[in-house]
Amino acid sequence: MKKYFVFIFFLLLMCIFIPGTAQAKGSSAFEYETVSEGENACCITEIRIKKDKGISVLKIPGTINGKIVVSIGPGLRDEKNDDPLLQNVFGLYEWVDGDQSYKNWSCDSKEQKKRTMKIEKVILPDSVKVVKEYCFATLKGLKTVKLPKSLTTIGESAFITTPRLKTINIPANVKDGVTGMKEADFSWRNFTVSRGNPYYKMKKGMMFSKDGKAIYELMISKKNIRIPDSVETLKAGAFYNKSIESVYLGAGVKEIEYGALSTKKTCKVTLSPSNPHLARAGMCIYHRKNKSLLVGIPKSRYENIWPKITKQKVYYLKISRKIKKLDNDISIVGVGKKYRARKVYIPKSVETIVYGWSISEFVHKKCTYVTERNYWTFQP
Repeated sequence: MKKYFVFIFFLLLMCIFIPGTAQAKGSSAFEYETVSEGENACCITEIRIKKDKGISVLKIPGTINGKIVVSIGPGLRDEKNDDPLLQNVFGLYEWVDGDQSYKNWSCDSKEQKKRTMKIEKVILPDSVKVVKEYCFATLKGLKTVKLPKSLTTIGESAFITTPRLKTINIPANVKDGVTGMKEADFSWRNFTVSRGNPYYKMKKGMMFSKDGKAIYELMISKKNIRIPDSVETLKAGAFYNKSIESVYLGAGVKEIEYGALSTKKTCKVTLSPSNPHLARAGMCIYHRKNKSLLVGIPKSRYENIWPKITKQKVYYLKISRKIKKLDNDISIVGVGKKYRARKVYIPKSVETIVYGWSISEFVHKKCTYVTERNYWTFQP
């Protein structure tokens, strides 16, 4: 009998001290799939949840099987049929056909998907440097994420469709991926950046470059925006799909990148009269120097809509005759379903269209283009 108990005792010790191929010591509710990232480092590519209870907090271990965890997430996967597969670290995935996202994340295991939605808090170890694309996407229950000081990179859409996650702090070393962490129509309640971060700073709910000359994104919900005179550039998508009522562009603004002012609703856009770089004519804001269109601000009117033959409020954009060039950096205000322009008038004053120019992403899918020219000069 004594030998029997000794055998059981040693068997228990072996279970405790000999790690499995994918299971972190002390984390019996989770199993980890990893790939090597060098001799002493690894990346967690998948986390499997083994229990239904007690899994609201996920504390990821700093080492697995003797290797230091330096990154987490499978990242964006390109399949043979050219349709990319989005996948989070819990094995939930979504196919994307071209630009159309189905928004239906699936999982090979229904139990895994059910358990994943119970995760409320994620704590990353101090060793992690990279959180990959879509890593924590679709975690409906996620409320808190603790990002380590060691973190340098956050992948695109790492926190997409996490409606309960409203507060986050960006550590000092993070440079890449900060502005692409979430979907465009999601706003944080409290978004902060470490003071020691040399790349970004937060001010009045907006993320600025450290020198204050560029605005990357509006991070919290805000109705009225005033761009300081110190700002020179609105980065691509800075206010894309945001519910804003008014925007004031300061005297220093000289570049408005693609979709930067494509707000969700139609809104009032005011340009500082002392701005030497930009000008406004009717529904358009353009470069004074090369006369290229930067921002289109559609207006509404009542029209008969075929085949219903009923009068509805529809939006249209009339490009000013002062515009000579249609460039790739363009924003059309009002990209929400009700606000998209159904007609765009292009005058003969437009001499050049940059190859690939298109506003189709920002207007109604049945938008009609009314032109005064049969051809233009296409500039590469």
